[in-house]
Amino acid sequence: MKTLLRCVALLIVIIMLGTAFLACGKKEEPQTENTGETVATNEDDGFKIAPTNWEKTFKILAPNWGCYKEFYEFNEEAGDTGEPIDMALYTRTERIKSHLGVTLDFVIDGGFDDAFNTMKSTISSGDDVYQLCLTHTFNNVAAVVTDGLAYDFKLFKDINLEADYWNKAAMEELEINSAFYYGHSDFILSDPNAIFFNKTMQENYKVKNPYEMVRDGTWTLENMTLESYKIAEQGDKSSKNLGFAAIGEWYFMSFLDSCDTNIVIDDGGYKTLNMGADNERYSNVYDQIDTLCAADSSLIYNAQVGGNADSDKSISSGRVLFTLIPLRQANQYRATEVKFGILPYPKYDVDQKEYRSFDWSGLMCVPLSIQNHDMVGQVLECLSYFSGHGENDLHTAYYENLLGSKLAEAPDDYDMLKIIFGNIVTNSAINMIQGAGSNSTTEGLGALAYAYKHVAYAYTEKGAGNKPDGIAVQWASHKDLAQKALDNTVNS
Repeated sequence: MKTLLRCVALLIVIIMLGTAFLACGKKEEPQTENTGETVATNEDDGFKIAPTNWEKTFKILAPNWGCYKEFYEFNEEAGDTGEPIDMALYTRTERIKSHLGVTLDFVIDGGFDDAFNTMKSTISSGDDVYQLCLTHTFNNVAAVVTDGLAYDFKLFKDINLEADYWNKAAMEELEINSAFYYGHSDFILSDPNAIFFNKTMQENYKVKNPYEMVRDGTWTLENMTLESYKIAEQGDKSSKNLGFAAIGEWYFMSFLDSCDTNIVIDDGGYKTLNMGADNERYSNVYDQIDTLCAADSSLIYNAQVGGNADSDKSISSGRVLFTLIPLRQANQYRATEVKFGILPYPKYDVDQKEYRSFDWSGLMCVPLSIQNHDMVGQVLECLSYFSGHGENDLHTAYYENLLGSKLAEAPDDYDMLKIIFGNIVTNSAINMIQGAGSNSTTEGLGALAYAYKHVAYAYTEKGAGNKPDGIAVQWASHKDLAQKALDNTVNS
């Protein structure tokens, strides 16, 4: 089976690259300037990297976390798992090798601090060991810039940041002194949170069709809350049906972006906090989350060991209408008997134009110590383009993994995935939490970004009796340290 996998993937590569690739000979010293040769069939997409042969290895360093563990590297030792993801990873690896003469080498190095310290030590010594490093959402992200470790993506002449396979808007949100030290493209498999809903309960309790609410623009936080109230039953929350149930943790932070609260605004190129009465939207969402969590039809609970949901309280119990879930876990829930659907996080109101999804995956950082800038730029462009284009592309395989079926077999959920992944955002209020040198989530920017999580946590068994102060008090307490985090990073 493994041999068949390789043959099919190689055949696809040959067909897509065409005779222009077959005519290319092996080069000892590849040309480092644009020769004018392009892959003609890809010009409309903006991809113009000509085939060459670097005869190099491209090493990628990442922590053992999130999607990095299972969706980035083809495991030669494991062989063919029979999954589309496996074929897609193998195909991308072979396309890079065939198109550029570059072998990909993924190194998964422990936790967040382990990977960061490895990156920092190799750069400090001037060694060109890794050509790309992948980060956590916010752990050590600010230090990449404050410690002067990263190379500017704008300096790569072969990267087309205007192409749709680069998320330029996400990079602009984290732009520092007119430089892009953090990259985001189709190579990054975005890891947003999503709303899951129980289809059987939706029908039995005459709840409005959430798919149609999303499509007609009425899927708002207020309307989701009102629909959850329709599961109005007497009894103990530990056993009765519920309109909403969720772990009282970081999942609630995704409402910051889904409701477009603008906790940080750009004031003529200077990122500043949008505070106090001037940010009525932020306060209103805080109050709406408080109301949702306090409802008799809602249950906010503590995670089990390892951060997992309690099966007796989660959507897999069959008695929960709406819940908050990391989208990458969708396939795990399909092992249950519950028929569930996928939805984006709701908007603030019907006037908000777009559904927005914060990306909880990490970011791309290129070590300052790289020596072969042309090779690195070309590999980054190919990784970004090949991940979402061509036969057996990784994005299609990823969607099918989330859906547990072919795309055509789940049209409604596939439509929702396109909406979710169609507007993936970053947020300096979250990504730069540690900018002031603190990793605390109870002070400074961390406290303000985690405010929605903190109010939800107060309704859990462990958090009972520890409800936070009001938003106005929180702003006053944390604004100075929060602004310092921005000034040390995106304003530096």
